[in-house]
Amino acid sequence: MQKIILLFTLYCFFCLCSSNLSAQKFDSTLNIYNEKYKQEKLHIHFDKSIYNKGETIWMKLYLMVGAGLSTYSKNIYVDWYNKEGELLKHTSAPIEHSSAKMQFEIPDTFAGSSLHLVAYTRWMLNFDSSFLYCKEIPLAQKKSSGSAVPVSSIHFFPEGGNLVNGLLSFVAFKANDQWGRPVKVTGLVKTNEGVFVDSIITVHDGMGIFSVQPKKGEGYIAYWKDVIGIEHSTALPVAKDSGITLELHPMQGKTLFVVKRSKDIPDNIKLLHLTVTMNQELIYHFKLNLSVKTTAISQIKTDSLPTGILTVTIFDTYWVPLAERIVFVNNHQYEFHPAVTFTERSKDKRGKNVLQIDLPDTLLSNLSVSVTDADILYDSSNNIQSQFLLCGDLKGYINNPAYYFTNTSNKVAQQLDLVMLTNGWRRYKWEEIAAGKFPVLKYQQEANHILVEGKVSGDEWSKLKNKPALNLMLSDKYSSPEVLSVTLSPDASFSYDKGIFYDTLDLYYEFKNNRSLTSHSTFLFQNGLIPAPQFNTGFIIQSSKWTNRSDSNIQKQIRLMLEEQEQAKRLDNSTTLKDVVVKTRVRSRVQLLDDKYAKGFFSGGDAYQFDIVNDLIAQTSPDILTYLQGRVPGIKYVHKTTGNAVLAWRGRNTDLYINEMRIDTNNLTRILNIPVTEIAYVKVFRPIFYGSASGGDGGAVAIYLRDGAEQTIENKKEKTSDMAKSFISGYTAYKEFYSPDYSTDQSNTQPDMRTTLYWNPNILMDAVHQSIQLPFFNNDINKKLRVIIEGINEKGKLTRIEKTME
Repeated sequence: MQKIILLFTLYCFFCLCSSNLSAQKFDSTLNIYNEKYKQEKLHIHFDKSIYNKGETIWMKLYLMVGAGLSTYSKNIYVDWYNKEGELLKHTSAPIEHSSAKMQFEIPDTFAGSSLHLVAYTRWMLNFDSSFLYCKEIPLAQKKSSGSAVPVSSIHFFPEGGNLVNGLLSFVAFKANDQWGRPVKVTGLVKTNEGVFVDSIITVHDGMGIFSVQPKKGEGYIAYWKDVIGIEHSTALPVAKDSGITLELHPMQGKTLFVVKRSKDIPDNIKLLHLTVTMNQELIYHFKLNLSVKTTAISQIKTDSLPTGILTVTIFDTYWVPLAERIVFVNNHQYEFHPAVTFTERSKDKRGKNVLQIDLPDTLLSNLSVSVTDADILYDSSNNIQSQFLLCGDLKGYINNPAYYFTNTSNKVAQQLDLVMLTNGWRRYKWEEIAAGKFPVLKYQQEANHILVEGKVSGDEWSKLKNKPALNLMLSDKYSSPEVLSVTLSPDASFSYDKGIFYDTLDLYYEFKNNRSLTSHSTFLFQNGLIPAPQFNTGFIIQSSKWTNRSDSNIQKQIRLMLEEQEQAKRLDNSTTLKDVVVKTRVRSRVQLLDDKYAKGFFSGGDAYQFDIVNDLIAQTSPDILTYLQGRVPGIKYVHKTTGNAVLAWRGRNTDLYINEMRIDTNNLTRILNIPVTEIAYVKVFRPIFYGSASGGDGGAVAIYLRDGAEQTIENKKEKTSDMAKSFISGYTAYKEFYSPDYSTDQSNTQPDMRTTLYWNPNILMDAVHQSIQLPFFNNDINKKLRVIIEGINEKGKLTRIEKTME
């Protein structure tokens, strides 16, 4: 977003003052914050809201900075905790197209009623931990744990930050129970002497507003009654003897502001600075002269601003913050709207459905889709829009934030302004900005995904003048080894960008022509990823804020599903031997090849599969790329007269792998020189291929060599037996979501009680791929479906679609 220049008609309230140099320094410092210290925001799309023990939690993670896609980070982390705050697992994934996909398998033996997660990037750890993504995920319980008695509390928030004696001010309040849920309250405000001031009535979600004009020497107390009739009394914040107040009144296309000062104030409060920021960017800054007048009124035009939180801050002459207020600007320019239809819809048990998505434009769009059994209630209280536009920029828990994006009525806008009045923002430490100070970064922006890093120490190494090179061999049990010779830096370290890999990588090492030095040196190998930070356990639990609805409909529905699942298992186990007809589906040749060759990230997935050994056309083809071009729609192989060749899928370069080791696509000679007779199996992944270090926009071709070539690989591995061995951990292993195909598999008689019928985090659409069809099958009991689609396009616009299909 470029800097916006706003002109005001009521300019008479403003004048230039003698602190121009200081103002320029402040503006310059804030601009540097925007350029170098902008903070990321995270959202996670889960396949569903509540899980059983033993199930897999499927996730798509989206990353933004300001109002656009983030390019700051290459890796994302999710830490899993129990309700006591004990770390269960530290997981990681590569970021592609400002997003990542992950899953977490809930242990069958997990004893808790919920899981807590904290998601973050390395860059986010440089800043306030309050803005990390935290969530509590409830687990289905067979028996209700009962409902505890709610304990209510109330908090008061004077508009602008402070009450000032003699100045009429608005005071917002928020009433919650011990779980953070809003509660209704009624009451009134009185002076210490018992004089009535104003009434307290909840307007929306435990929030409301009243006015008070404090007088010097008087105190104010709120007497209120909670929803179960218990009476309380709570003192209001103490008013300052002198100062200023700030009021904001959001309107269509503009926001009116009122600044008032008390009569007797020091000179440093008569000449003020007013700044307006959005998405950590300075919108404008001007001077406000209250040396003669005690009130200033003007307006801020907002009709050209993006949707989001606008922050107005008042400083004194010396840049000490005096008042701050946030408002929400909604110009309804944050959405794009794909069309979603069913081209095929079945109500039958295990019937086939086909979901079609059509893009409304040609912009690159990154989507995720979940289809669940609609009889299991879904928590839609937060989504990609409410997270990125609202919750990601606020401290504190917001109840049902998605509600504020359901319509554009004045009522909802006024209720959203209560959220603005009762939640803090303050990403900045204003005193440091005024002093020209910048954050001390513990973590720099990432230039790479996962790395292979090492460092050597030892007396013999330090004494050598001529340091030998370090020979490395990197491999896993499925892929061709990669041999390297690295020269260590002066501090005896090295770093190698291996590209994306999962699970663990075997690492064999020795100094060139010097095995004795190898055995007398100490080696430390790392992957460049960060370990789980030491978060405060209270922060993890308090930030999750899942409302504890043990007796809610969502728990009742999931308990019914558990009972049906157990009944199906009992019926299945009670079948006598004479009733059992054993059916074994003969696996196809390509399925057997996939089981044998494709491992980890390459197994399963949306791909074309080719049995090269038993394909006569393949055996007579000049090379494997020419063969594929005629069999994979959209893929194109062009042999240039210069001797180079290009492989692309609808205009985007296609990644190439031999035995799951990535090949440089700038020179395809290595692929072209492989005789087709040495190739056993080829797998062609449609775009996007998330195993790619380059983004996978053009999909990927995985070529697997025949057994003879495999033996050559094994021989190479045997040569490592004399080398020292270590290992490097990769990203957390990812498995593809299993979706049965009942159109080809009629022999599966096991009960199908899946609550998530379809999950796809990998949908990338653009001008070439403006329409996509997604087939999936019903389970044995669902009567209606719930479709949730979330995503973001290259311009930072968001989509969120929820449909229920009978």
